[in-house]
Amino acid sequence: MGQCIYCEKPAGFLRSKHKECHQQYQDSKKQVLALVRNVGSNGGDMQQLETKIEQIAANGFICSSRDLI
Repeated sequence: MGQCIYCEKPAGFLRSKHKECHQQYQDSKKQVLALVRNVGSNGGDMQQLETKIEQIAANGFICSSRDLI
């Protein structure tokens, strides 16, 4: 039985991820990139941006900035 690369729970026979976990990961990446784009073009509080990114990352299985590429 494979283990989900995102939530680390059983994913099923010969599976490495749950569809829902993968979708949550993809959605979180999009949210972070949109936040960064918005602050980059409109300006904003960098500390608040960092806090929001950390919140999204924690809920979206994002472990490092490498995951955002």
